[in-house]
Amino acid sequence: MISSRLIPLALLPAALAQTFEPFPNVHYDVDFIPGKCSASHPNNCLYSTVDNSCDQLYTFNQNPRWIAAMDPAYTGDPAPYDFTVEAGEPQIFNGVLRTPLLPPRVNGSVIGQATILATTRYLQYGSIEFKGTKGQGSTVITSLNTMSNSLDEIDIEFTGVSPTEIQTNWYYRGNETSRGQHFAIANTNQSLYDTPHTFRIDWFPDALSFYVNNQLINTVPRSTTCSTAANGTQVCGYPSDPSRIKFGVWNAQVGDWAGRTPVNWNLPANRNKGIFATYEYIRIKCMDAANNPNSQPSNGQNATAGTTARDAATGTTSRPAATNTAGADAKGSGSGAMGMVKPVLGLVGAMVAGVFVLAL
Repeated sequence: MISSRLIPLALLPAALAQTFEPFPNVHYDVDFIPGKCSASHPNNCLYSTVDNSCDQLYTFNQNPRWIAAMDPAYTGDPAPYDFTVEAGEPQIFNGVLRTPLLPPRVNGSVIGQATILATTRYLQYGSIEFKGTKGQGSTVITSLNTMSNSLDEIDIEFTGVSPTEIQTNWYYRGNETSRGQHFAIANTNQSLYDTPHTFRIDWFPDALSFYVNNQLINTVPRSTTCSTAANGTQVCGYPSDPSRIKFGVWNAQVGDWAGRTPVNWNLPANRNKGIFATYEYIRIKCMDAANNPNSQPSNGQNATAGTTARDAATGTTSRPAATNTAGADAKGSGSGAMGMVKPVLGLVGAMVAGVFVLAL
């Protein structure tokens, strides 16, 4: 674990914005800002059947319900807002959310500014599904991850190096950074740059599973994370704490994992927000709804004002079998973390890779 400096939040009031340069040769993005209502009591903000928030489909047609994370108007109540903007300038274009990589704030830097959003609510087990494309270019990282106050984390990540590769990772209390696995999508005519694909994380008490276009690519049974301590008790290192969902695009340092060519910010297209990831929808189900394939999204909080959460078509979610489909071939290393709960900290880790080829 290596500390990093806070990247400026573009949407903050000028008095709150700070400009820092990263430490050299450190993979980093933007620091996680805990929800105000959840810094000590995340259960107050859980996706829940109690307030009809257990099955939420966020679409992006008009009037997005987001607010800058440090805006004084944000009280921490999850009802008025679906997302906080942790950094950058999210945009809506033809009903699709774009998270652009913005030019560096500091002259001479090659590291662009991230655009990251996070849910105002916490999830403790359930299903997270999204459809979209990834940002293109070496060192450009697109990701969606969970993050708890205790640093439990589950990731889906895409580097800009390969048009057809998805990476999965998970952490327990910020430890064990060697669980990342890489999965190649075989059909290069269906690149992740140009063609939207559907990705899903099923997170249950007994297993963690990852899907691409409803095809299972990797499962981590909880039992495989357990060991027996010296006193004879069983200790399991499995993500289990309530977590916010964080997603967007960010710029990694040059290296084997993210790519060896920095972004060319002299190109007009790059400087004019031409590098971006897209999200057509995000659907989040708490465990009660995720275990019910006939569940319907609520008409509660969603990112489209004036419409119901039933406007976008998604597949149903069913609980996966606890089988491990990951291959065993080595494929390289990289960083899997998007951020930290504690201010001014970043998480760095090497990936031990497996290879899985998925035909579309």
